[in-house]
Amino acid sequence: MAVVETKRLVLRELVPADGRRMFDLYSDPQTMAFMGPPPRSVQEESENIARHAERYYRRQGYGLWAVVAKGSDEIIGRCGLLRFELRSEPQTEISYLLARQSWGNGYATEAAGGVLGFAFGTLKLDRLFALIHPGNRPSVRVAERLAFGSAGVVEYKQFGWVELYRRDRTAADA
Repeated sequence: MAVVETKRLVLRELVPADGRRMFDLYSDPQTMAFMGPPPRSVQEESENIARHAERYYRRQGYGLWAVVAKGSDEIIGRCGLLRFELRSEPQTEISYLLARQSWGNGYATEAAGGVLGFAFGTLKLDRLFALIHPGNRPSVRVAERLAFGSAGVVEYKQFGWVELYRRDRTAADA
């Protein structure tokens, strides 16, 4: 079932059966250059998806969703919302990752734009953040296209110092 739909994409909940495709996506070193360690197996990824569904979809009403090109059943990435702490305050992060074969088509901006609309329109969140590795210029360009502004740098998990981008909800987003 689609959670977010754009002109060319459908974003839907991930299910454990998506473990193989997500494992394949996470196994590409170029795709994962600015991400954490990949799962060790398809089984581990399927279990990760099941835990994510419980922690996010069931409890928060959002999470990371499969990105599927319309007219196809193939997952080309994942995009969605995650919780994180910023200066001991809970916040919401927008996150996007596409398979290398899908880069350069505007899919990341389109998927993230759909998630942005969901976050501000449906969830009525006041702000979103993007946490981006300093060397990940394509991801910075996606954030900037979606009107996120630089908000400094923060230390984040195992990634060390990352660039923080912020976008507040405006009347036009409601």
